[in-house]
Amino acid sequence: MRIYIASKTKHAPAWLSLVRTWSYNSKPINIISSWIREAGPGMTASRPELAERCMREAASADRLILYSEPGEVLEGALVEAGACLASGGEVVVVGPVCLGTVLTEHPHVRRSESFGDAVAMKAFR
Repeated sequence: MRIYIASKTKHAPAWLSLVRTWSYNSKPINIISSWIREAGPGMTASRPELAERCMREAASADRLILYSEPGEVLEGALVEAGACLASGGEVVVVGPVCLGTVLTEHPHVRRSESFGDAVAMKAFR
C-alpha cells in the first residue's frame, strides 16, 4: 500500500517521525510523500519541480491521507487529493477539512477520526 500524506508543511516533522517508526500489523507503513523531507525554508532546490513531483506521488498513491487541524486552510493538499482520486486512489480525510459536495459524496472519499484509523481502513468500495 502506497500512502501519500497531504497536509500543511508544518506537520512534516510528525510525518517524518512516522516514516521512521510507524507500522501497522507489524508491517512498515509505506509513506511516499517526499515533500516531508524538504518542508523547511530553503530546503527545496526547485519549487516547480517539487510541485510536479508531489502531483506524481499523489497520483501514484493507493491511499491519500488529507490531514488538517482546526483553523488550517488547505490549498495544494486539495489538488493532491484530486490527483489521487483521478488516478483511482482513495482519500481519507482526517480533521476539519472543509470539502464541497462533490468530494464528500465521492465513493472513494472517507472521513476518519485519527491518522491511525485512516491508515487501518481497508474497504472503501
